[in-house]
Amino acid sequence: MDITHWTEHLDGVFLTGAYSMVNPSLYGESKIDADFDYDDQRDNLSRALIQNMLKEDKPLFAVCRGLQDINVALGGSLHQSLHEVEGMNDHREDKNAPLAEQYADTHSVTLNEDGIMRKITGRNDILVNSLHTQGIKELGQGLQVEAVAEDGLIEAFSIPQLTFGLALQWHPEWQVTQNPIQHKLY
Repeated sequence: MDITHWTEHLDGVFLTGAYSMVNPSLYGESKIDADFDYDDQRDNLSRALIQNMLKEDKPLFAVCRGLQDINVALGGSLHQSLHEVEGMNDHREDKNAPLAEQYADTHSVTLNEDGIMRKITGRNDILVNSLHTQGIKELGQGLQVEAVAEDGLIEAFSIPQLTFGLALQWHPEWQVTQNPIQHKLY
């Protein structure tokens, strides 16, 4: 998919979350749950946007599925169902809870001592929300770990190849007006 005619007019890209999952065929695996929603059009567009941002050295910021899109586009892989992986916590939200509870902080992440997130926040660790089934299994090429959950899951990474490239597994946008740490990330 060639979208250079679009991206040359962009100042940067924000890859959002989504209810759909990254298709595991993109990292060499088969689907393990037929009930998961997949969006091949999202996969294709995200990959094209990521490649163009890297080629054009334009800012790239991502949350939730956007983090997963970047990781897979750069050769990484995902756990398809974290809650079924021994030693991993259940990172899913309670879909029956009110949205304020679903997007509330649920666990802490430790920030990389030399990372940009530590520089942005001035903190060693921060509290984050957690609303995801998939998570990073193998980190993509050229990515730098920025935050790790208590169970060892990579929850954020930077893209040193870019002037600015940051991806978060959580949703800071839900707390940006109430939480000064999440506000700094925006």
